[in-house]
Amino acid sequence: MVITTMRFLAAATAIVSALIVSPVSGVAHIPIQKYNGTTGRYIVQLKEGADKSSLLSQLMQAVDGQVITHDWSIINGFAGML
Repeated sequence: MVITTMRFLAAATAIVSALIVSPVSGVAHIPIQKYNGTTGRYIVQLKEGADKSSLLSQLMQAVDGQVITHDWSIINGFAGML
């Protein structure tokens, strides 16, 4: 009987904690965008040793510089509208 009561109290405490913490946690919910087909947005990761700066300069000249949305240093890559 004591174990059943302890389990009930533990479960009830977990549920109440989840209900209280979730709305006030301050976590922003980002909606998921859904599309039929492609969006034209891509993440491009270049092979090791490839010259990203050369590729980006050629790409930006070809499309008037409005294609690159993110240029990362952590990977040899970028994101853009292609």
